[in-house]
Amino acid sequence: MGPIPAVNIVAVLHLAFVSALIGVIATETVMELLPLWHRDLHHGAIRFHLWIDLLLEGPIALGVVATGIAMATQVNAITTYHLVKISFASIAFMLGLTCILRVIRRSRLREGRASEDVLERETQKIHLTAAVIYILLIPVVILGVWLAYNRVLQYY
Repeated sequence: MGPIPAVNIVAVLHLAFVSALIGVIATETVMELLPLWHRDLHHGAIRFHLWIDLLLEGPIALGVVATGIAMATQVNAITTYHLVKISFASIAFMLGLTCILRVIRRSRLREGRASEDVLERETQKIHLTAAVIYILLIPVVILGVWLAYNRVLQYY
């Protein structure tokens, strides 16, 4: 049994970061949607979402990007599937940064005692941005699983 190829080690790290990011995003989704039914939770969601973005989502997303770049440099050939996955993931990442900036803006508005209408509009923008990100991530996850499956098949 030989050494484990570096691309497989990086792939496992990438999967760990992706899994952590999915967990953070799922948590944020629950936190953002719950105030739609319980208005008294809106200000708490604003505060918690800010800190989750700064302390968890941002750094984890950077880990996803770093390991994704590392994997792209180690594969035998970049295929059309890779290019599509990288393209969709890059757009989702840029929108994720936009979402983090929107969360920061909304928090500052809350701290400045902006009206509930203003905060609600900012929240709607965050929800819309997140919805687009989720749609973009569907092909990214499907292609990621397909590419990983085919990489594993190379060893059998």
